Amino acid sequence: MTTTFSALDYCLFVAVLLVSAIVGVYYMLKERWAAKQATSDDLLMGGRQMAVFPVAMSLIASYMSAITVLGIPTEMYVFGSQYWLVALSGILTYPVTCHVFLPFFHKMHLNSAYQYLEIRFSPTTRYLASIIFSVEMILYMAVVLYAPALALNEVTGLSLWGSILAVGVVVTFYTSMGGLRAVLWTDTFQTLVVIFGLIGIIGIGSSQLGGLGRVWNIASEGGRINFWNFSISPFERCTFWGLTVGSFIGQLTIYGANQTMLQRYMSISDVRKSQLALYVSLPVTIGLVTLVCISGLVIYAAYHTCDPFLAGELISRDQLLPYYVMETLGSIPGVPGLFVACIFSAALSSISSCLNALSITLLEDLIKPALHMRRSALTAQAETKLAKLLGAAGGLVVIGFAFLSTILGTTVLQIMISVLGMAGGPLLGLFLMGMFMPCVNSKAGHNNL
Repeated sequence: MTTTFSALDYCLFVAVLLVSAIVGVYYMLKERWAAKQATSDDLLMGGRQMAVFPVAMSLIASYMSAITVLGIPTEMYVFGSQYWLVALSGILTYPVTCHVFLPFFHKMHLNSAYQYLEIRFSPTTRYLASIIFSVEMILYMAVVLYAPALALNEVTGLSLWGSILAVGVVVTFYTSMGGLRAVLWTDTFQTLVVIFGLIGIIGIGSSQLGGLGRVWNIASEGGRINFWNFSISPFERCTFWGLTVGSFIGQLTIYGANQTMLQRYMSISDVRKSQLALYVSLPVTIGLVTLVCISGLVIYAAYHTCDPFLAGELISRDQLLPYYVMETLGSIPGVPGLFVACIFSAALSSISSCLNALSITLLEDLIKPALHMRRSALTAQAETKLAKLLGAAGGLVVIGFAFLSTILGTTVLQIMISVLGMAGGPLLGLFLMGMFMPCVNSKAGHNNL
């Protein structure tokens, strides 16, 4: 099914891109108007003077990508509600991050988390870890950019190339020009767009089906309400232990050993404020996971008698949510545009956070050490310009890789988990060994990677 957007729908989509770009322009001009010369620390770390609220919203946005918004409803629709339990793992992850990792990294006052690996192990360990992280981020951002563009292209007719280029260019612009301050405040705006978009879709969709109670009953009758599988078998797709304990470890690779998150913690001057930002983000993150899960149950209730994928209407189950919006709610003015704005806001927020982290990793962990080995150094002005150039170059590479994502199979949620787990697990293990195992030497650190 292909539906043509109305003028209002295009206006809503363009408005999200414009607001994000304007924020980047604002901070770029603010830097030029400032009395002092902006440094790379100002650009990439927000001068370490960021407030709690935008950092908390950015932490939420970094976790909640377009892959999550598209993938979790598919998981609910196909396999049932058990994946909802990943929200509970945050109750374990956040306290450990707040009281183990945050004080540790704040005390060291580092720009990059991987600087610690050189102090604890060796320069080679630092280089390997930063390269692994950089490759991980490029692959992850490419999928985050490509997946919603493909799903919306097939269902709404929105241009695949146009979507990728428009979103990729805008996010590259405001991230490289506006720095971390622009990223945090655009994340705040984009997170609010995602929240209101999901609430609108669920509210209108459930009312057409007879209310949320009716949606829940249909899902229950179809065997989609299944939380308490306490099997310990590693061969079952979802179990209570895998989704709580397993996701706790998986989330710890993001919150405790990922430059994207650690950079946000370090942008706040005080460790207690960093802890507060993380705790503030917890209930909102759980609420967002709940919204995307409920949207999956709404889709199931709408199509429980006729699966559009089995009927040949879709080429991928990841198109279920956009297909539902366009077929069921597409006649309501503005709803398709609101949905597209919601999806691409989730993509923008995740890509900008990762792109900013990629820039500081390349600068601090690869380029500056290489210059130091050659007994050379960058001036503060040159360092700032290079940081912007790295952000722009990274964005262009991600756009290029987005067009190569067609070779990836399976659902986008599974791709995301695989990419993050493949690189995140070894990096988390390396940090834990360094922090808690004094007997581990640099050779063991290399072998872990």
